[in-house]
Amino acid sequence: MIEQHINSTENLIDDVETVHESDDPEPIGPVDQAAAIPYRFARNGQVEVLLVTAGNGDWSIPKGHVDPGNTHRQTAHIETYEEAGVMGSLHEDFLGVFHYHKASRGYDCRVEVYALHVTEQLLDYPERGRRHREWVSLEEATERVPREDIIDLLRQFGDLMDA
Repeated sequence: MIEQHINSTENLIDDVETVHESDDPEPIGPVDQAAAIPYRFARNGQVEVLLVTAGNGDWSIPKGHVDPGNTHRQTAHIETYEEAGVMGSLHEDFLGVFHYHKASRGYDCRVEVYALHVTEQLLDYPERGRRHREWVSLEEATERVPREDIIDLLRQFGDLMDA
């Protein structure tokens, strides 16, 4: 079992190292992205989520483009590894979708969001020098994240965990 986890972790890292954002021309429709709400259970049994800083310094969740040949689920795994330095298991179904306009690039994005139960946190990861990460309670996450659509998904995730 441990060997399977190590092998799957090594395979994911290999996949991440070979996948790059494409330099394709401007998209015609919304660009597909995937995101994850990484979570763990604190010693007191409460759920904590891992937030990362976005390029503008705002707190958010790890997300990124779905590259050709990858699924939304694979992308959610890849982005949590690259941006937050964590690995784990995704819930079977995605939590929901949000849309936003990426002003710096001039196109719209459609983001599928998954919950990811963190099983491993790495000290070194690809975007370590570009982003901050912090474990916080769900309540604090909803106070830190400025985007209402992500706040709604965090609350929906909280309801799911309470059920």
